[in-house]
Amino acid sequence: MQFAGVTITPETVQLTREHFAALHNACASECQSGGITVNDPALYIDRCNRNAAHALSGRFDTSFTFMQRAHYLQTGDCVALLP
Repeated sequence: MQFAGVTITPETVQLTREHFAALHNACASECQSGGITVNDPALYIDRCNRNAAHALSGRFDTSFTFMQRAHYLQTGDCVALLP
């Protein structure tokens, strides 16, 4: 997989998947603890859990956000959204 002239390694892909899954899990945990208020907590938590599973399964691997984060994790450089 290539992005911005860099070959993204399988290890970086896995780290990036874990990064996004952790973000979704943190959102679910914050809702469960009462740190945030949402209209339908059960639905929100379910959606966060599904998105975490999707992130780990690779469903989001081709999104720009995923590729931008993978590039950053691998190189330390952030690719601008608008050059």
